Amino acid sequence: MRDSAAPARLGLTAPLLPVVALIVLGILLARAVCLPGWPAVAMAAAALLVPALIAVHWGFQRSALLALGCVFVLAGAVLELREQDRFRQSAAETNAWRDNSAAGKYERLEGMTLDLPRPTPARDALEGVVMVDRIWRHGREVEAALPVLLRVYVPHDWPGQWRRGDRIQCLARLTLPRGFRNEGTRPAGLYYWNRNIRLLGSCKSPGLFSIVNPASEGWRDLIARRLDTLIHAESGDFVRAEVLGALLLGSNISTPELRSAYIDAGIYHLLVISGTHFTLIALFVGGLLALLPLPAPMRHVLLLVVLSLYLVLVQYHVSVVRAFIIAMIYILGRLLNRPAAFLNAIALAALILLAWQPWFLFDAGFQLTFSAVCAIALVGRPLTQAAAGPLQYAAGTLFSPRIDLDPSQPHRAGRRWRYRMEWLHFRYVRWWAPAVFGRWVGRGLRAAAWTVSGLCASLAVLMVSLPVLAALHFPLPLSGTVLTLVATTLVWPIMILLLLAVPLAALGGTAAGMLIQAAGWLAGILNMLVDACRWPPLWMIPPGGLLAACYLTVLLLCFAIKQPRHHSAFIISVLMLVTLVGIPLPGPDGLHFSVLDVGEGDSLLLRTPEGDNVMVDTGGTPSIGPPNRARDGTGDLSRRVLIPTLLEKGIRRLDALVITHFDTDHAGSAIGLLRAFPVNALFVSDAEWRRQPPFADELAAQARLNRLVIRPLAAGDTLRFHSLTLRVLHPGRGKPDSRANANSLVLEGQWRDHRILLTGDIEAATEQYLAEAGRLNRCAIMKSPHHGSQTSSTPALLRSVDPSLVLISSGSPWRFNHPSPRVIARLESRGIPNLTTHRHGEILVRFHRPGFQLSFPGPDVTAFLH
Repeated sequence: MRDSAAPARLGLTAPLLPVVALIVLGILLARAVCLPGWPAVAMAAAALLVPALIAVHWGFQRSALLALGCVFVLAGAVLELREQDRFRQSAAETNAWRDNSAAGKYERLEGMTLDLPRPTPARDALEGVVMVDRIWRHGREVEAALPVLLRVYVPHDWPGQWRRGDRIQCLARLTLPRGFRNEGTRPAGLYYWNRNIRLLGSCKSPGLFSIVNPASEGWRDLIARRLDTLIHAESGDFVRAEVLGALLLGSNISTPELRSAYIDAGIYHLLVISGTHFTLIALFVGGLLALLPLPAPMRHVLLLVVLSLYLVLVQYHVSVVRAFIIAMIYILGRLLNRPAAFLNAIALAALILLAWQPWFLFDAGFQLTFSAVCAIALVGRPLTQAAAGPLQYAAGTLFSPRIDLDPSQPHRAGRRWRYRMEWLHFRYVRWWAPAVFGRWVGRGLRAAAWTVSGLCASLAVLMVSLPVLAALHFPLPLSGTVLTLVATTLVWPIMILLLLAVPLAALGGTAAGMLIQAAGWLAGILNMLVDACRWPPLWMIPPGGLLAACYLTVLLLCFAIKQPRHHSAFIISVLMLVTLVGIPLPGPDGLHFSVLDVGEGDSLLLRTPEGDNVMVDTGGTPSIGPPNRARDGTGDLSRRVLIPTLLEKGIRRLDALVITHFDTDHAGSAIGLLRAFPVNALFVSDAEWRRQPPFADELAAQARLNRLVIRPLAAGDTLRFHSLTLRVLHPGRGKPDSRANANSLVLEGQWRDHRILLTGDIEAATEQYLAEAGRLNRCAIMKSPHHGSQTSSTPALLRSVDPSLVLISSGSPWRFNHPSPRVIARLESRGIPNLTTHRHGEILVRFHRPGFQLSFPGPDVTAFLH
């Protein structure tokens, strides 16, 4: 009899799996190759279908398979081309707001809310999706049909909220979605497109927002609101409430520090609603229904209804829909007495999602969730059969008169375990009755088999997901393989308590609050476990697409045969891990100077041919209103922007981090970067360090944890990194200024005959002082002071430096008016070209002899000689 766990002949046991692979190939082909419009490709697919059917009829098996394969590839190409047409049409509709991102104009809009508001990570605003159907542009009413992600900035004690279906009107600024454009970053437009969001709206005050026609609250929103209120009121603290909301309702973790802790511990997937949650709900509800005197088909129908209601209650994610589809296929299979194969259920879920939205293929959630379930099905089952199968066999055959002569490896290993346990009884505990001894040892062996099965599943997910995790810039989850088992034993009772609280919350009363209190206590234990097992992140360099494809192909081939080669698979995985983590990459062929796109802030990176990596400032999101503590993660761009960009450049360690001054837009991500990424040395401004703002104490505390000594820099100091030299021109060692910008470091970098001037946030007075003191030299590149504000880039500075190119790091001009039109006019009057990160994204300068080249995200490269 064929072993059900053997993955041989996958094309026959799971015929939908090759179909999905061919459709994915068609999607990728349509993105890489210029094809005609989708109607022509659809006609070609229909034309190929005819010979395929003829070949099937006449029994030409290979010809039929070839023709059908081409049909599925063309079907994937049709899906991609249709989605590209939709994207171009949407871009044409929203093109009117492309220039509005610079103008900062506010427009009156009206529409219907599509979901409940949720707080932003900084907890200074509420945001939700609104279907806008009326916009007043230039005094005229324009009809539209645009889904807008509206953000309304509100005070913490604002009592108002909107409901799903409310008719709202507000004065907001509409812009196109734009992310940080650095090397290797995923386009922000794709993220919002997959979530059906076309524009972003910003309303700066709740006084500019009004509800024109309120809608009645539906049962879904009523239960969700009551649960959310109970969770925040009864869980004990905000962190526990975040965990409970993510487990039950699929809410996003808004606290950056909590999210990073679970990612570093390797169990963040437990907070994402997936197959684990639907399996638990199915077992729990199925067990309750089994107590009722109902026929089996009726129980299956009721279970399907409960899962459907839960799908409606939670927030939609790719993992949620995938898990629901797989659960629905299994229940329908049992209802029709036609059990479904696990791989076929996975493939059908992927087909439905790709037919709905083919660009889900490039979504991080889609890639992670399907790589995990495929790993469990294709790799986890053979590993479990080899490791846990002998324990299960020994537990079931202890002291049995049956003789098993099966020559397969699991049975041979099981016989060895059985004979060891029987010898142990005969040698040491002969006085113990064999039946009693066999019962207790069998329970122990089954528990060990369950533990080994969980470890094998986690190991399989890690082996298959290695290139995916590296491409998505996730750290290597070293502790997650073991911690997942322990955390799961806490997540299951938490979920049971929360599920019992759902119907009680709908009815009202205090019983739901008591259950949530118990769940909050268990969530606190889970958070303590995560903090205790949180190791320093181990980052992996993203592999190329070819290397990842070859690795996955060879790894799956090790298990797609009659006798899986487990040892070969482990060796291949270890080699891949060493490649991603340990192999040093060569440095650039010259000095590479990058002005990273961090919005309204500064973050500069210098790389030498000898492998030195120096970062000057870390960027951060400037806050509106009272300043926030750096430790709460507000404005931290380290994991979102800095670390992914460093990994894409092949950087595993920073030789030095220099902070010019302690403003949020220059140092807001420094503590997050020090926590998560290796840094060898830390330098700060001497004047700013002696001024001792609150951020200095937090930075000092983190430096002590990292065993780093903070070195203050002042005028006259020099930093040497092989062929790169950084001279400090400002500030001096006198009394610090009360203004942070006046204490900002000014650095002059020199590599061979090339000079770069890094000016921080100095203003006109400091520029005049440096020019009169004769400290400024002619430089090829100058980073514009203070993001190109009108208080800097004075004629005295430009005359002294006489740069060939000025680079400006700034965000959207509507907020701070950076760069100032006066500064741009001043530069153009002197014939000095300038580039801004808001317009071009990351600006990479490659220095060579005798000039340098400019590169931007994409294929554009411009050569400059100076």
